[in-house]
Amino acid sequence: MSIPPELAQALKRIAAGTHSEADWEALRRALSTGQIAIAGGERAVALGGSAESAVIVTGDGNVVQVLAGPAAEAVQRLSPAFFERLTERYLQAVAGDWAWLPAGDARLPLEQVFFLLQARPQPERRPLETPPPDLVPTSERLEAAGAPWRESAPPPPPVPLGQALRESEHLVILGEPGAGKSTALQFIGLCFARAGEKWPADRLGLDQTWIPVLLLLPVSAATIAGQSLWEALRAEVRRRLQACSDEEAQALLRAWSEGKRLLVLLDGLDETQAEREAVRRGIEHFVRSGCGRAVVASRPAGFVPLAGVKEYTLKPLEDPKKEALPYLAGWLRVLKEEWAPQAEDRARDLLGEMQARPALRRLLNNPLLLRLSAEYYARSGRVAENRAALYGEWVEEAWRRAEARGANADQKGTALRALEALAWHRQTGGSNQEEALLSALGRAGLPDPEGWLRLLREKAGLLARFPEEREGRVVNTYLFAHQTVQEY
Repeated sequence: MSIPPELAQALKRIAAGTHSEADWEALRRALSTGQIAIAGGERAVALGGSAESAVIVTGDGNVVQVLAGPAAEAVQRLSPAFFERLTERYLQAVAGDWAWLPAGDARLPLEQVFFLLQARPQPERRPLETPPPDLVPTSERLEAAGAPWRESAPPPPPVPLGQALRESEHLVILGEPGAGKSTALQFIGLCFARAGEKWPADRLGLDQTWIPVLLLLPVSAATIAGQSLWEALRAEVRRRLQACSDEEAQALLRAWSEGKRLLVLLDGLDETQAEREAVRRGIEHFVRSGCGRAVVASRPAGFVPLAGVKEYTLKPLEDPKKEALPYLAGWLRVLKEEWAPQAEDRARDLLGEMQARPALRRLLNNPLLLRLSAEYYARSGRVAENRAALYGEWVEEAWRRAEARGANADQKGTALRALEALAWHRQTGGSNQEEALLSALGRAGLPDPEGWLRLLREKAGLLARFPEEREGRVVNTYLFAHQTVQEY
């Protein structure tokens, strides 16, 4: 049995130390398909090599090449067995990281606080269609926005995230600020990193064993824009494995891709700024390439549809007993360990008091506001009577996220002035249409009203836009991302 001439030439260049990356890729492919194999140790000696050499043989045992020194060591690291060991190391590394959720200065076990969210599949958008609203348009929110509520066809039923992954090869998870997009992406990654413990089947209802690679797009945007998404993936694999060469990371990714095992998780598309369009193109190129599956997370504000990617919108928490109660119990269990045995009872008490107060009842549909409520309750042992404390924490959290999206720290004071001006304008009966809000910002002495309105919407996520077609033109109305923030 002979081998193709181009492979024979690649082996000669590897032996001579004059090889290219393409030569390594040709060798890796031949090894992965069984076209050739590596004989080492005693078998290498029996075939005419030494115990330290690597003997390349064909499927029927014919010796093709004897490699020694660095070339032999490098070739040994291209064997399928070595890649399996490297894959295990990678999965252990990411599982150890993703098992924890940052919470201030602490890290909390993700599995205990995560609540598996549901998402609604969205219809494919038509050209020139009015952009969708930044928030799920419930009757309560539209009333707060001063926009008329119009009966329409009921939305499609929500599905668990596991079902969305099963139904769509590529998908984007859209969600309002604090809806849990990043946490959901991290949990998906953790499930597949722990596939050996049957986490995908037990927690997502999936029997696949994909290899997850999670990229924080604000961090990787420059690499994606300047090179490619693939290069960003290679850099991330190298970072996770530490003692790993570029060639090994490339070969490992190729092995996952060819085995239909590569799952790429892309967090924070809305947090990319100057590079957003280039990042979008990079994602679309990856989707077209067929190299792997992609799951993207983004806020609706500023999102532009991705070709070939199915859109899902996270459903706000709606059923307090089935959704808010277990969510609160999970957080109370880890925030205050001595409460763990009574976490369900404590959560039930907290939920009951929040439901009894109209202003606090409006916090029950947002995971971030629920978490802040649980943190306050764990610290003080009582429900937040002073709602301003919770809203203040939410605004601070929103500004931290704004800085992650490119806002400058020295813009914070002016941004809060703009927010106060808009809140007072609305509280005193002012219109929430875009032109009226821009006038209110101008009267408050703020330069560049359009820029501040855009910052509060796209970077801070404190304002939400509701476009509506009226008399043949699109009219933009705005409301605060949560109704209670306007009061604060």
